[in-house]
Amino acid sequence: MKKITLLFIFINLSGGILPAQQSADILISLGTKNTDMVFKVSGMDGRLYQAYLEAKLSNSADISKLRSPVHIAYPTFGTDNLFEPAVRVTHDDRNPSLELKYVSHQVEKNDNDVTITHIRLKDPVYPVEVTLNFKTFANENVIEQWVEIIHHESKPMII
Repeated sequence: MKKITLLFIFINLSGGILPAQQSADILISLGTKNTDMVFKVSGMDGRLYQAYLEAKLSNSADISKLRSPVHIAYPTFGTDNLFEPAVRVTHDDRNPSLELKYVSHQVEKNDNDVTITHIRLKDPVYPVEVTLNFKTFANENVIEQWVEIIHHESKPMII
């Protein structure tokens, strides 16, 4: 009994068996001549948030001064957003939940005017991947967006 009590006290004093790892936030910035769009990947939950979509920021240091975002960039149905999701799925096991976590991003600079940014998200439980694509035309002040959804479930998934 003494060994169990000592182990319990040690675990409580040390803050648990394994402390949670927090990684730094990731900022993804894209924009045109007059507009900036900034996404923030939270180091706390790994989700992608839209942090800014307004007039061009005066310098890159202003990005770090943005307040903490509250809006998920691509809200999904079935987790914490039931009213205005961007996507709703039903998995082959009939579960409607989808939670998208940041995996990576890639930027392609085609020329001085056109840049394409790909932001890859993935569900931590189901084999579903979503890529948010943004094509910016700097001189024309246009941001084009499209989404690719890929699943690797054994049966069809309803979107």
